[in-house]
Amino acid sequence: MVKLRSISWLIVGLFIFSIAFQINYDGQIQTNFQNSLDSFQHKPLSLGEDLEEGISSHAIKNNSLNSLGEIEITHFYFTDEAKNPTQDNFFPLSSNIINYTHFDPKFEGTIENASAERAIERQDPRSSNVKIQISESVIWNYNESATEYIVGFTPVLQQAYLEEMYINGTKLDSSEYIENSTGTGDDKIYSFYYDFEGIFNETKGEFNLTYVYNMIFPITEWSVTNTESNQFISEINQTFTQKFSYNISLGSESSRINSEARVKIYLPNHQDIFESVLDLYANQTISSSEYNLIDNILTFEKAISLNETNPLDLTFKANFTVEMLEVVDGLWCEDRLVEGLNTRERDYKITITDGPADLILKNIGINDTEIYYDHLYNGGESGSGALDRYVYIENMNKSTGDELIGPNDTTTLPKYVDGISFLHGVDIDIIEPYWLAKNEIDIITIKYFAVYNLSIIIMDRISTPIEGYGTKLFIGNQLYGTSINNFTTMPYPMMKSDENGEILFHSVPIANYTIEIYDKNGNYLENATVTPLEKTNNIVTNIPHYPITILVFTGVSAALIAIGYVIFKKNS
Repeated sequence: MVKLRSISWLIVGLFIFSIAFQINYDGQIQTNFQNSLDSFQHKPLSLGEDLEEGISSHAIKNNSLNSLGEIEITHFYFTDEAKNPTQDNFFPLSSNIINYTHFDPKFEGTIENASAERAIERQDPRSSNVKIQISESVIWNYNESATEYIVGFTPVLQQAYLEEMYINGTKLDSSEYIENSTGTGDDKIYSFYYDFEGIFNETKGEFNLTYVYNMIFPITEWSVTNTESNQFISEINQTFTQKFSYNISLGSESSRINSEARVKIYLPNHQDIFESVLDLYANQTISSSEYNLIDNILTFEKAISLNETNPLDLTFKANFTVEMLEVVDGLWCEDRLVEGLNTRERDYKITITDGPADLILKNIGINDTEIYYDHLYNGGESGSGALDRYVYIENMNKSTGDELIGPNDTTTLPKYVDGISFLHGVDIDIIEPYWLAKNEIDIITIKYFAVYNLSIIIMDRISTPIEGYGTKLFIGNQLYGTSINNFTTMPYPMMKSDENGEILFHSVPIANYTIEIYDKNGNYLENATVTPLEKTNNIVTNIPHYPITILVFTGVSAALIAIGYVIFKKNS
């Protein structure tokens, strides 16, 4: 009897266990909170070193470091024989009382280098001037019989260039000489006459007349242009090599002075440029032996004429390191809801952390396959930048090249990739290409409509939809909601599957999402990758099928009861 009761109690215990298992079915499987993506602590990404206080983008543009360089004249020569003085320049023509010794005009040097800000716009040549100084001296000798005399002199460079006159080192003013001219127009000749009665009476011997001329030679065009074709950002920290064309036109055809000069050009950012190649100088190709290029200084051994336009064409390269700031994993930007239920904005924060300070970066672009051109708020005008530079958006699928139809077919068709492309150079003359300088931080904002719905069906291990399971949705490692960034989140509350196993998120951006699945007690179970580009994302989990469990344990219980009954009857 005792044995019978023990077997019966065992059967009853197994039956009770099967019932308890069914009741607590929703709480079984794993309990693992550590695998939940929102269990980690996310710290804001650093913006790097701040700009000095008071430094704005305009201040950076106009900073002295942001020059195209400087141009200096190092040697100067007159080539016009008319500027080689003769006795006709002096008065009196002959005298036994007074005579003179003339010193040819002397180049004193460049007193003001040409300098220019960097070229920013598409067609933005800068002009500037080189100012040089020339002096000319005459030593007048006289004897004791000279008591009154008027001395005259015709300057080599004429009044148009005459800056100052000196006698024995003392500057003359306009009351101490008489100006006279002959001829008209371009043939007009100026002479100056001096009454030196006081000099003759006070001392005997000689006096020195000195003329100082300032001449200006224009740089008629001066520009540096990015010649690299469009390059696109593919990493959050990426170095780009860009090629530049450096152009100068020195001199003017309208100059009336026939002269030659050798020039020195101080190139911008010598420490950051490389592979410098001089292609053309003074309308001809010159050999490397005719010039020196050391650090940022380009000097010439050959003189060029200054009374005509002489171009210089130089190419060089420079590296720029571009960094995307505050990148949200999976997006490269911040994203937020701004109007209604589906109008959103994205912020792309971009800076140049390394590169030349006075050269700008152009033709650098971003491709985003997660916004379609047709979904933009206002077409190509949907972008704006914090630095007020024009941001134009193009459809990516207009310029992605061709692909083969099949492995055995040489026919090609256009390859289309949906998405938008921006910041790069565009082929529209009226639009100024986007540019960025070192240490600037720009925030590019793009407004668009999120038109997709994300449909998810949670299933057990035999693909049967299951009800009441909770979910959290992530983009990268950030909870999805009305705001997605690295600092604050505004996520949607945990949503649960309905009687069809479905969870529906309305008006979501295109992205690869991670969905986390939780049981009815809030315990993390597993995760999966989902996308709104799929009409429905069917997620087959490891959750056991509930009806099979009931049948198995009910069948076992019934069998045990039947066996027990047979044993009971037999022993009775």
